[in-house]
Amino acid sequence: MPARTGKRFWPPGLTHALCRISLTPRNAMPRWFLINTASHEARPQDMKDAPVLPPDKYIVMGGDLTHCLWSSKGEMILLADLPISQDLTTRLQAWEDWADDFEDFLPPEERAPFDLEGFTEAGLEIARALKAELPDYTILYCDESRWQARKELGLTPAECRYEV
Repeated sequence: MPARTGKRFWPPGLTHALCRISLTPRNAMPRWFLINTASHEARPQDMKDAPVLPPDKYIVMGGDLTHCLWSSKGEMILLADLPISQDLTTRLQAWEDWADDFEDFLPPEERAPFDLEGFTEAGLEIARALKAELPDYTILYCDESRWQARKELGLTPAECRYEV
């Protein structure tokens, strides 16, 4: 067991720890998902062969320093499901791991230093590389510096995102 440092601990190779969530419509049986960003396990257990990406090829990157890729419907997109190079997959995973260093669960005065500007710039470079490898996709990048300061600056979420 690793030493507790006050930071979240994610096992090596996982961006976010495995967890179970239930999406239960009224009067329906719960559907359980296992979420693991490094694999294909974030699908309903009975839908392993279902298409992963929405037909509109729309990807939102970033936002609130969480999992980095989202569909137009707000669903997580797994890196392994994208037709991109291994180099870009590695860069996206490293960027996502970097986000885990942001101690958003602590009050601002207790957080360890975090290079939000550098993180934002690196994310934009990766978003441009993603667009280069997926030219037919719409890629929206969430500017993390603007996103984290949106309340203080009076910005809407839409004002923190732009197309790459």
